[in-house]
Amino acid sequence: MSLQTRAGIVFEISDEGRPPGWPLLLIHGAGAEHRFWPEELRHLTSSQVLAPDLPGHGDSPGPAAGSIIESATRLRQWLREIGLGPTILVGHSMGSAIALEFALHWPEEVAGLVLVGSGVRLPVNPWLLQATAETDLLPQAIA
Repeated sequence: MSLQTRAGIVFEISDEGRPPGWPLLLIHGAGAEHRFWPEELRHLTSSQVLAPDLPGHGDSPGPAAGSIIESATRLRQWLREIGLGPTILVGHSMGSAIALEFALHWPEEVAGLVLVGSGVRLPVNPWLLQATAETDLLPQAIA
């Protein structure tokens, strides 16, 4: 288990070797970080598990992506940088929207999808939307 940084994204990787099976990519929701995912899931031994902090979240420097497609594109670039092929995308809330967007644009790079806390619409607390637009409140909004 180690924290690494590649392509400006800090991530935890469960096994630097590549056990049989598809790697799992755990994509957290807005305002969260890789430690959102239960330790038992992040430390599976049957699959390689990667849990990144999206840009502007956790230990990854900002700025945060301005859209879901931008997040998906940055994750794709990162996955290519670390040399992973098809991956099972596991997304929570906003992370599920990122996983879906990724799968829509690059289906050949997706081995499977797991969506947690997802829906057709993902309502956002109006205070969070306002706070992200105001420089002095932004740290509170993404904490």
